[in-house]
Amino acid sequence: MTISKSRLMALNVVSFAQDIDPSLEAEMLDCLLYAQVSGELKAGYLKGWAWWVRHYCQTLGEFFGDSNGNVSSTTVTLSDIGQIKDLQLQTSGAASAPSIQRVLNESLERITTSDHAQLLFSEFYSAGTSARFQVLPCTPGENGTATILVCGFQLTKIPRGPGPSHWNTVGGAIFLFADGQSFCFSRERYAPHRQRVRDYLSEQGRLALLDL
Repeated sequence: MTISKSRLMALNVVSFAQDIDPSLEAEMLDCLLYAQVSGELKAGYLKGWAWWVRHYCQTLGEFFGDSNGNVSSTTVTLSDIGQIKDLQLQTSGAASAPSIQRVLNESLERITTSDHAQLLFSEFYSAGTSARFQVLPCTPGENGTATILVCGFQLTKIPRGPGPSHWNTVGGAIFLFADGQSFCFSRERYAPHRQRVRDYLSEQGRLALLDL
């Protein structure tokens, strides 16, 4: 049974639990879009993966305060892209809650099955070296709050021989690097920033959203 719905937003897969309030979902999307657009304007992707994840989390921290959980910095060796759906990340705090973990696992599985999600790997397919993206599961909390988990990933391929696909190499490996934090979305804490975010997004233009 599907417990979440996902959208592709640039290099982010944003997944909301089915029982999250639609108005809350809309405001959370505004926050995530703001972090995305402001990062792009600061040439975030050109500064590297680690810088991008830090910027994204710092932007959310401005809205919601300190993080309430973490994804431990991890390096995993994969032999095939399909193994992403079986990742077991080390998490702490709110990032370890069963509800957020279920949505995270469903999101990782969609990455390996959705045609739209293959856009995440376009850089890899063209250059054959690496790909980076974020998975952002979101679940409802108490009193109109929600948990947002930022999981940043970078994939780097070290091929040693030809394989049947870009991602499946003979004698080679795919190194996956993961890092991230979780935050508590609160309408009360977000209220002072709401209009500024809306005005900014209106000026810059919204990013296209694709349903997965």
